[in-house]
Amino acid sequence: MKNPAVGDNDGIIVKSITPGGLAERCGKFTAGAAIISINGIDTTSLGMHDIQRIFREQNKVAFVLDNYEHVVKREVVAVDHFQYTLCLGEGNFGKVYLGEHNATGNEYAVKFIKKEGKDVDKDFDATAVMEKNIGALSGNTPFLVNLAASFQTKSYLCYVMELVSGGNLFAHICDEEDKGGCGFGEPRTRLYAAEICVGMWYLHEHGIMYRDLKLENVMLCSEGHVKLTDFGLSKEGVRKGGKTTTFVGTPGYLAPEIAIAAVKDDIDLCMYGFEVDWWSLGVLTHEMMFSVAPFEDEEEDAMFKRICEQDPIIVPAEHDVTASPACISFMNQLMTRDPTQRLGYGQMGPQRIEAHPFFKSIDWTKVRNRSYTPDFVPSASIKDNIVDGGPPDIEPARDCEHLEGFEFTAKGFGSNSAC
Repeated sequence: MKNPAVGDNDGIIVKSITPGGLAERCGKFTAGAAIISINGIDTTSLGMHDIQRIFREQNKVAFVLDNYEHVVKREVVAVDHFQYTLCLGEGNFGKVYLGEHNATGNEYAVKFIKKEGKDVDKDFDATAVMEKNIGALSGNTPFLVNLAASFQTKSYLCYVMELVSGGNLFAHICDEEDKGGCGFGEPRTRLYAAEICVGMWYLHEHGIMYRDLKLENVMLCSEGHVKLTDFGLSKEGVRKGGKTTTFVGTPGYLAPEIAIAAVKDDIDLCMYGFEVDWWSLGVLTHEMMFSVAPFEDEEEDAMFKRICEQDPIIVPAEHDVTASPACISFMNQLMTRDPTQRLGYGQMGPQRIEAHPFFKSIDWTKVRNRSYTPDFVPSASIKDNIVDGGPPDIEPARDCEHLEGFEFTAKGFGSNSAC
């Protein structure tokens, strides 16, 4: 094959692996072109994740494409590249700040996670890198909150994320209740569910089990479209049909194949696949429709038992809300205890979801292209939900314990348009 000249393209998009090495398709590069060397390292025996990691982490990567050298340059992002003005939220190990990029004026949500978190979480480092890896994929779909960059300081791991100003679904459900309403209604719920499906299909196609779908993790952009966020409990590298065994997730959203480990007090019973995400969508849809969780209970143990033994509460008696038979069927099929019978299961899962009567009025091409105009457009400013707190104690990353594999800069970061 004819090789492209040096400098013909400024970016690399990893697509697949061939026996000769890495195959990619980007600009003038053609499918099947083998990258045989990166920074002098033979890559013919490396896996895709290792090669992707090298591209993401290096500011300047020299590689040989069939004996032609090519150089990719990306900005090294650092803590002092932003002005931090507002604290947007906080958790156990860190805070999220509104950061204005000095060079472009673009605004981002910059999450600072304390490195001391590793003192209480043995998986802290691996989780941080995993969350970065998943975020690095987010730029290829509009239904995940985009990670623009990641860097570290002496005390913090920092994620530079797309600023999503429309709030999360939990806040909007609360707003509906404050107005005397109950849930979002079926048309609004249907569009949110469809967009969530597309976002989760993208994750699953990339071997990522979400494991934390809930109202708080579904954001709305300024136009009212869905964006999934927070991948700290996710699992990457899961093959189709693969299983995992970690007891993890938000209690009310746990599928029975996870909750059974708590009910029986036997962690060996915890074994599950991608189907747990579809169960969680069933719970979420119930909440979007009725403002109440289907297995809600004040006692966690009792809730786990209900998840494993009782049918979900569809159309709670105390709520004056109507739901179509198709909507009820959709929720029931998602909350089917046998994961092999659950809507969304298996290779044909996406097609079965698309064909479900609940989505009869949905054009899936329009969903994927975000061509629908949402009935609800958030009006709240990002500044309406500020948590008090000053800027982080910023220290340079010199002479600190460095987490390998954490730095990342998205292609195009630093341009005049925000991600």
